[in-house]
Amino acid sequence: MANTLVGVYDRFSQAQGAYDELISSGFDRSDLQLSPSDESSDARQVALNTAGTTGESTDQSFGSGIRNFFHNLFSGNDEYREHADVYAEAVRRGNYLVTVHADNDEERLQATQVMNRFQPIDIDERATQWKSRGWSTYDEAAPAMSDSEIEEERRYYSTGPSTTIPAGAGAMGSAAAGRSASDATIASDTFRSDKVSPETSRADIAASTERSRKTTASTTPENATIPVIQEELQIGKREVDRGGVRVYQHIRETPVDESVRLHEEHVHVERHPVDRPASSADLSGLKETSFEIRETAEEAVVGKTARIVEEVVVSKDASERTQEIHEKVRRTDVEVEQLGASGRETTSALASDEDFRRHFQTAYGTTSDRFEDYEPAYRYGSTVAADERFRGHNWDESEEDVHADWESRHGSATPWEKAKNAVRYGWEKATR
Repeated sequence: MANTLVGVYDRFSQAQGAYDELISSGFDRSDLQLSPSDESSDARQVALNTAGTTGESTDQSFGSGIRNFFHNLFSGNDEYREHADVYAEAVRRGNYLVTVHADNDEERLQATQVMNRFQPIDIDERATQWKSRGWSTYDEAAPAMSDSEIEEERRYYSTGPSTTIPAGAGAMGSAAAGRSASDATIASDTFRSDKVSPETSRADIAASTERSRKTTASTTPENATIPVIQEELQIGKREVDRGGVRVYQHIRETPVDESVRLHEEHVHVERHPVDRPASSADLSGLKETSFEIRETAEEAVVGKTARIVEEVVVSKDASERTQEIHEKVRRTDVEVEQLGASGRETTSALASDEDFRRHFQTAYGTTSDRFEDYEPAYRYGSTVAADERFRGHNWDESEEDVHADWESRHGSATPWEKAKNAVRYGWEKATR
């Protein structure tokens, strides 16, 4: 049986998160609508001026067309005109709508659980508060609220009675989920217009809701194991090439000019005419003989002797340095909240939430931060106070250890100095 679920969210980030998570969970984009399409004032005004349909809108926005949306959904039954007014007014006041068409109960339950994770508001309770402040019906001629008016509206509800349905509570059964993610569809069992006749009564829908609630309750597991996953940082070393030097040896020729004196001998033969008588000495030499006179000369002899005139020393040395590694490791933290018999938070838990919001306004109201940024710190303080490590100790005795525990769990998201006041208030609230 086809179902249509509508969730209303205070902030676009919540609605966009639900929309994206639904797509990640396997829902087709054609079965989803997000209105307005972004958080700008122009998109809000466009949404209010857009004629709506049951699913064919190309920009995923239906604004004042919510009336047509519900008119088609219930085959023209005007009994649900008030719902159209409420949802159109929600858009005008800066809320965001996510609509899901589910083809069967399994998809309906899956969509309800996904949508409840992103803190949808209780639209019936919100409409009651509007009426208490003078609102009666949706006026198509009324312009969309400005950003400053929307922020003032949100501050009013953040300091007043809580209007947010806890995600865990909404997922406990069809009835609870219907109040959070499916109010527009009358307790989450609203069907498509082609499945419901005009004679469909509230009693029929309520009976369907009760059957769905019982079915969901019967399939809720008695025991569940939730693994706590923590990343461990592993640091190793590897050798990398960081460059170096390459040495080349070349032969270079340089001209050298030197002067050297060389000795040379030359033989000269001269003949002189002589006319004189030969002596006995001359006659003794009257025989055949010969002799030689040799010429000598010096020539340059070039020799080379190699000498080392310079040394080029190439060496490398090794050193060690300490490098600081700055990284983040992730860890899943499991927080357990006690639920009442109806599947919602107990009265005391809701009261604590109101106290946390009031303290937030006092301690952090002058900042631009949101309560949602500090809510984990408040809940952490109320939870850690019951930890066996700190049981029986006051805040001053335990602050140092609580500080260390917070840093290991949430320090990367919210620094201790920023969260300290919220943690301490949650601690003291739980130990009073």
